[in-house]
Amino acid sequence: MKLSRIYIEEFNQFKDFDLDLRYPVDHPDPAKAGKPLEKICIIGQSGTGKTTLLELIWKYRPGASSDSPIQLPSITPTKGRIELSYEIGDIGGVIGQSPGKMVGAGYGGKKGSGVKLKLDDIDEKTRTNILYFPTQMASIIPDQKPQKPSGIPTFEEFVRDNRPKEDLGPKSFAFVVNQEGAVLVWAELMKGFRKYHDQQDFFLREIGRAASLGANGNEDFIQWQRRYEQWKKETPNPYVEIGEKFLDPLLKQFNLRIVKNPKWKTSEDLNVIQLETLGGKPISSPYLSSGAKNLILTSIPIFFLKPENAILLFDQPETSFYPDTQRKLVEAYQSMTVDSQLIFATHSPFLLSSFEPWEIVELKYNEETGYVYRELYHEKGRGQSVNDFEFNPQYLSWESIIHKVFDIYEEGNPLREEAKKRLAALGAELRLIAEKAEINSPRGKRKLEEYEELAEKLDIWSSTDPQNPYAQAR
Repeated sequence: MKLSRIYIEEFNQFKDFDLDLRYPVDHPDPAKAGKPLEKICIIGQSGTGKTTLLELIWKYRPGASSDSPIQLPSITPTKGRIELSYEIGDIGGVIGQSPGKMVGAGYGGKKGSGVKLKLDDIDEKTRTNILYFPTQMASIIPDQKPQKPSGIPTFEEFVRDNRPKEDLGPKSFAFVVNQEGAVLVWAELMKGFRKYHDQQDFFLREIGRAASLGANGNEDFIQWQRRYEQWKKETPNPYVEIGEKFLDPLLKQFNLRIVKNPKWKTSEDLNVIQLETLGGKPISSPYLSSGAKNLILTSIPIFFLKPENAILLFDQPETSFYPDTQRKLVEAYQSMTVDSQLIFATHSPFLLSSFEPWEIVELKYNEETGYVYRELYHEKGRGQSVNDFEFNPQYLSWESIIHKVFDIYEEGNPLREEAKKRLAALGAELRLIAEKAEINSPRGKRKLEEYEELAEKLDIWSSTDPQNPYAQAR
């Protein structure tokens, strides 16, 4: 199930805010045309409500439960309606709240057949798997067995309390990956490592026992060998799976990888994912960069829960990542999910470059009304066609994205503007000197050297660049 619309009558910085989150009807991919967006990028100045929208999506999701053991702060509108529309196939529904009252309505058929469903029915039929990654999530990768924080349920308790009826499948979840959530998932993942290691030890002990019997244990030895090989085929090694098939391609950006053949001397060693540089030097987790920690702690819950038909919310996922890594995050996270909707709140132009214009929600303050509105990349009243949009960030240079989307028109630091004025003045002086054929005079050479040195600092051209009008004279 995917989010297709948000309407906020009046709440915090929003008033009469109506957000259409569907592809243009003539999108080149027929499977997407008119359907809910598969990925969404929310940008805007601090305080424009990016995080508020993520928290509203978390609160007003199909299947939301007020008694979930891990929750965000309560959001209660005081003046007007909040409505979030969801779609899955031919089924749609609206979840929201009027002052003091939860509301829900549903319909069958894309055009709305008028078949109404109760809120509880919508929850059961369309419960949405959802993962929320708040900004500044857990910053510590445990070096020892994770301890369950006080007041936080065990993973078994969490699954028990949040899983819907069995006909919806065992993978249904709604999970906030904050400090407590990260510890829960980490602990469960480590438990999987230990379980696999214990089962492997069991087989190896039995094989060793049979081998110690000599000829008398040949048949037993062969049987245990077969059982062990069959077990390995049917039981993937979670450590290898999370490393070679999942984390290693991402960690390569940080010159890291998971140790292929870790040496586990004690059971406590199984509580840590062992890392090394690409050159083979072991790295202890306390010395990992914050970017590497953030990547691991974000990726592991996705790996563990394997989201399918889910909504994933990311608040400033670019934190601690170098630009070349930021621009790969959207594709990386999408590759970890199936038929899911990913919603990002960000300040990063590098992250934004992964989105089509209709996938971008830019929030701006209206100084006259005091409320937030969505900046449109097309003329008002249009936007139903891909041809209505003025630009596509996927085709723009970084500089153009900064200018067109983030409205930053200065070329750089104010010192650059002052230096450009000085360069222009030097250029005017050199033209007069050249007109008098004095370019090779002591004064001409001094001015030319000053001009070329400043031009190189400004990265305009070098002294040997053909564009330098005075290169030939030199």
